[in-house]
Amino acid sequence: MISSLDADTRKEISKRRRIKLWDVLYGTGGSGHWGGSSSWIELSTELWTTKDRGFLIFDPDKPEWEERDRFIASEGHVYPTQCVALNDIGLIDDDKLDTLRRVDFNSALGSSDYLQGHPSRNLNYGIEATSGSLGVGLSVATGIAAGLKKKGMRNRIVVLLGDGEIQEGIVSETLRNIGYQGLNNMILVLNNNGLQNDTYTKFRSFDPPPITTQLEEYGFHVVGKPERYEDRIAHDGHDPYYIHDSLHEAADSEKPALVVLNTLKGYGIDFTANSRDWHGRGPDESNYRSGLEQLNK
Repeated sequence: MISSLDADTRKEISKRRRIKLWDVLYGTGGSGHWGGSSSWIELSTELWTTKDRGFLIFDPDKPEWEERDRFIASEGHVYPTQCVALNDIGLIDDDKLDTLRRVDFNSALGSSDYLQGHPSRNLNYGIEATSGSLGVGLSVATGIAAGLKKKGMRNRIVVLLGDGEIQEGIVSETLRNIGYQGLNNMILVLNNNGLQNDTYTKFRSFDPPPITTQLEEYGFHVVGKPERYEDRIAHDGHDPYYIHDSLHEAADSEKPALVVLNTLKGYGIDFTANSRDWHGRGPDESNYRSGLEQLNK
């Protein structure tokens, strides 16, 4: 697939998806993870632009096609954006999207095909791996990438990582393993918004995280660098040109790659932007309409 749509068209797609995400999380009764989910909408537009255009190569009619590219949200709690994007291109229908974070009282335990609050593997819906416990998605992706490379296949594995997530020990161990194996079919994308569950990442670890230096030592090709929120001139993680060029530079490398996107948590609404209060919640009656009005501008 190709990504040949102009920036204005991509911005319109991202705007539509952000409004849809706000609506969907409002429908869950205010649960969900609006903050982190809203910060990678523009990336979703590059990955799945339309049904027949986008960075990822896949066949909507053959969900188990072995030569497809894979996307795994290791930062699992932000995967509602993936659901909205796949709905936007027709892989998930509206009725199924409305099951996100809902309780299925009519199915036996473990048998529901409702969309969970975190990814639950279902290839029919384009969801490649179960994740949620931070770092696990990256480990699963590494195993998939190693297996495909051993088969001599050229599929790309794109993994979304959170900047709070990279504090996990399992992430450090897996990054070393990726470099050691030279898994150049992997592209990791760091959603660097400077916030995590209960606080700013700068209060939990190095600021900015020294991940770029570490990964270059492990043999990665690194595109971009993490910036402290206070030092940013612009949020490049919402720039369609930057995202497009960065992913393609990563894909052209003969090394495992990391793309750094400096994003804004809660992007699109002034009272949710850069707010730790919006990590694990969605809109409710008190703020839905005011947020929607801003998103529609």
